[in-house]
Amino acid sequence: EATRYLGFINIEPDTDGTVRRVRLFSPDQSGHTHFALSMLEAGGQTAAVDTLSAYRSGQTYLIPFAGAPLRFPIISYSDVLSGRVPAHYFANKYVLVGAWGTGMGDSFPTPVSADTVDNMAGIEVLANVLQGAREGNWITQPSQAMQSLMSLVPVLLLLVAVRRLSPRRVLLATGLALAVVLCGALLLLYLGNYWISPVAAMTGIALTHPIWSWRTQEIALNQMNREMGELSR
Repeated sequence: EATRYLGFINIEPDTDGTVRRVRLFSPDQSGHTHFALSMLEAGGQTAAVDTLSAYRSGQTYLIPFAGAPLRFPIISYSDVLSGRVPAHYFANKYVLVGAWGTGMGDSFPTPVSADTVDNMAGIEVLANVLQGAREGNWITQPSQAMQSLMSLVPVLLLLVAVRRLSPRRVLLATGLALAVVLCGALLLLYLGNYWISPVAAMTGIALTHPIWSWRTQEIALNQMNREMGELSR
């Protein structure tokens, strides 16, 4: 009864154990919302919450991480209690209180902590979720059908080019297609917060050249065998 708002902080790691997404609304009919949305409501920023609530569902949102761990300001709890941090420092700020030290609290592997020694503390994951909810810059993904279609297009374009290029240019075109798909996916994520996994397209492109080379050599050998047979007869 003493709280102003309540929210859950559940994290659902992907199958590889990495935290990439968050569920903002409870999938059941309980009406519970995520801790980040409760903080926005407590802070009077109801517009962002209303926008998300208009499409209220049990779907998950890809977290727009601000960067590697330790991106947000950290202040020691004891410094606050002892008065070493002035009160005005917290004016107009959202303050999250949680354990940060290694071994003291929960920590999770994230896409932005792969190159660091420690995983990201759960409290910092919540900070990233709060910032994403406040700015509304969630990373969006296409539907599964659209993802499949967009993964097939580069492969089909390369197959069309294979019929018209020499073997040396086919090899160059394969390398160029791999680079274009990877850079395109990263640019879409960086510039538009739109994520299309390049794995399927790059796998198809990488398999195109060896399969094409095998079939080309097979046809050439069959043609040579026929010619040798004709010559023998």
